[in-house]
Amino acid sequence: MEIPISLKDSIQGGEAVLFLGSGASIGSKSKSGEQMPDGATLAKILAEKFLGLNYINHPLAIVAELAISETNLFAVQDYIREPMIAWWPGKIKEGST
Repeated sequence: MEIPISLKDSIQGGEAVLFLGSGASIGSKSKSGEQMPDGATLAKILAEKFLGLNYINHPLAIVAELAISETNLFAVQDYIREPMIAWWPGKIKEGST
């Protein structure tokens, strides 16, 4: 796939924003070899930290919104950010779009 010159210029100029789907993290591992948590696992992690055991099996979107409403957006983002720094991108599958 050839990348248009205008897109290359935007990337080099720091003006491009990369949008990835949820599957982009599949295969990502930490330095110790742990797999990156999927949505259900992340929901469980957030529920345990911010909401309690009654919310462990709820969808990530609901758990995240409730966690934010119980604390604030920055507290939830910081809690997620810290462990995620350790993850390395997985190998991108050929033909991904």
